[in-house]
Amino acid sequence: MLKVTSNFKGTVDEIQADITLALETIAPVLKDTATGIVPVKTGNLKRSIDTEIIENTLTLGATMPYAPYVEYGTPKMAARPYLRPAIWLNKALIEGVFSGSLI
Repeated sequence: MLKVTSNFKGTVDEIQADITLALETIAPVLKDTATGIVPVKTGNLKRSIDTEIIENTLTLGATMPYAPYVEYGTPKMAARPYLRPAIWLNKALIEGVFSGSLI
């Protein structure tokens, strides 16, 4: 019979710490990229862009009520995306940070 002792918790804690560090590394870069490419009229939308990390999830968004209309457009207004491109433009960084932190 093979006996397995509980070393697993330490491993899970280490992985969680790596994920958190990776998300904390990526978050300001995504925010800076999004604020650099967002269309600006009054600056309110730009100032409302922020990131939030909860558990293993990084959220990049904007709090202005019209933010989705700018990102996705409307029937009468063309989309002017700034959040999704911020992620696409940093794809290599995101992949690099995660591959480096989880190996």
